[in-house]
Amino acid sequence: MHILNILAPVFLIILIGAILRRGGFLGGDAPRVLSRYCYWIGLPPLLFMKIGLAQADLSAALTTLTICVGVTLTLAALGLTIGFALRLPATRAVTLMHVAMRGNLVYIGLPVAIFAFAGHPRGSEAESIAALTIGPLVILYNVIPSIAHVLAAHSGGRGLARKLLLKLITNPLIVACVAGLLWNQLGHANGIPIPLLLNRTFALLGGPALPIALLCVGCGLADSRSVHAIVPSSIAAFMKNLLGILLATLIARALHAGPTETAVALILMAAPTAIASFILVEELDGDTDIAAGTITLSTLLSLLTLPLALALAL
Repeated sequence: MHILNILAPVFLIILIGAILRRGGFLGGDAPRVLSRYCYWIGLPPLLFMKIGLAQADLSAALTTLTICVGVTLTLAALGLTIGFALRLPATRAVTLMHVAMRGNLVYIGLPVAIFAFAGHPRGSEAESIAALTIGPLVILYNVIPSIAHVLAAHSGGRGLARKLLLKLITNPLIVACVAGLLWNQLGHANGIPIPLLLNRTFALLGGPALPIALLCVGCGLADSRSVHAIVPSSIAAFMKNLLGILLATLIARALHAGPTETAVALILMAAPTAIASFILVEELDGDTDIAAGTITLSTLLSLLTLPLALALAL
């Protein structure tokens, strides 16, 4: 029931976004403006607060992070290979890779982990492990696609390295995660509170990010006029939801990870494709049809795969 209560609102807001787009309420450039708000203004303070205020448990978090990085890199390599095997153009192959590797950790993975360990003796430890794992993963989720999208769209020649570096250091999600990790270790770990003024400001800015991002996904689905994304979207969703769980289980066993670390890794890797991937794909001129289709299919499939991951984890 907890999982249904988390996922059902996601579909409802996506549906509302599609209806508002079709009805003209979010006409013209409105979806683009909302998408840019999430990318540049809404998501960064939210990520900073989640990561910056997490209670440190570095040893356990490192084990969980190792599992999740292994899963992510495997899915990225396999996704890109499949994309080119399907003879997709480079930008579409990179988009398939992107949405196959990137999970919705902040909005679904973390809440499910918290609910799963509610009342458990190691509940606070599990939440800490999840939050500290999410920070580096979000950086990885942005670095790999950013580089891949730029390479796919770039014709070569001079200025490529500079363009890549500029994309990375100006990516607000990467900056927010790095800042959050630094604050966690240098500020929060030493008992230094975030000033109340900034705390409340960040909360107000980050609060609307999820519903706005979901509305943007709905708008993207409403604007789609072709079925050319069905095959790559289905493949990416299958990889993200089912293959991700299998890989996490195998890697955790190979590392002899503890039960809490394994459980958190399974839950995070079972999270469906991240809504933020749609925003980044749009920012980097990827294929928004593949991104929107994968998000919807993956979120729907997670109604089955998240309970499976919980059954394996607990």
